[in-house]
Amino acid sequence: MPKDIVDYIVKSLVEKPELVSITQKAEGPDNTRVLLEIHVDENDLGKVIGKGGRTIKSIRNIISLIFKDHNLFVDIAK
Repeated sequence: MPKDIVDYIVKSLVEKPELVSITQKAEGPDNTRVLLEIHVDENDLGKVIGKGGRTIKSIRNIISLIFKDHNLFVDIAK
């Protein structure tokens, strides 16, 4: 489910949404930590990261807030 939310957000930001791919890996004890790796066209990378990393930080904050009550931790790698 976190993958679907991040996929929607990232595809809304980029010019080539068809090239967006996100891989999800469960980690940690009891698989309570999720790592999402975002892959986009290199021309869209700046849009996902944002000036000073603001956009990617905002995406991380949104996901963390949504899944805070579920004891699920989400990291996003660029």
